[in-house]
Amino acid sequence: MLFPIEKKQLFVLDKNEELQLLSDYRCIVDTRYDNVIAIASSDYQIVKNLDLVNAVESKFKETNILSSYKITRTETRNYRLIRIYNFPNTTIQIDKEEISLALRITNSYNLSLAVQVGLFGWRGICENELVTSNSLFSGYRKHTKNIDLSRLTNKIPNAAEAFKSQVDNWRKWTDINLDEDEVEDLITSCFESKCYIEKALSNYKEYKNNRLWDAYQAVTNVSTHNMEAYTSLRNEHRITNSFNKYKESS
Repeated sequence: MLFPIEKKQLFVLDKNEELQLLSDYRCIVDTRYDNVIAIASSDYQIVKNLDLVNAVESKFKETNILSSYKITRTETRNYRLIRIYNFPNTTIQIDKEEISLALRITNSYNLSLAVQVGLFGWRGICENELVTSNSLFSGYRKHTKNIDLSRLTNKIPNAAEAFKSQVDNWRKWTDINLDEDEVEDLITSCFESKCYIEKALSNYKEYKNNRLWDAYQAVTNVSTHNMEAYTSLRNEHRITNSFNKYKESS
């Protein structure tokens, strides 16, 4: 996680084989091996993984319910950081399953991931990320802009209250029944990729309860295991737009 990274000037050879400075670009270099891992614009801002982790974890201490946490995943391959925190003190029961609040952070040194802090529900039985669009906090910053980590993380202490509100919604979904056409329309509206749609429909058939809650599990199970699907669901508000149109069953 603690890669020694620096931003350095970029030079290229011209047709006369003389070095020329490209003033609009920079190299992102792993100084352990003097290895160039990316070429970025000159205004690219490096955010160190440790700085992001410290900014996030310092916010946990501001409220008792978040002060106890466990790290359920850390990935640092290919100069990327993906870390997930889980908060056991927030655990509640929905449909005989344990759901708790969780937080994901991402960062990269190779331009593959933006700096992101996202809160979501964590389904303990299969470690499924219950993606939400706008009811829980999600902070997102590109590296090409000025990044203030304190502003990016300042809503974390209020996460428990936002989580309670989302839980009320999820519980209602366990009482909403869907027919086959509604399920297919709903899942199709969540993904553009035919592969993701087919996988979610296959997941849904395993639940056998024909409820909105089961469709939600099927969709978020796909996004849990694919970053492209996860980002699309969250950033394009597809979960909110697709699921919230269903009224509570009478």
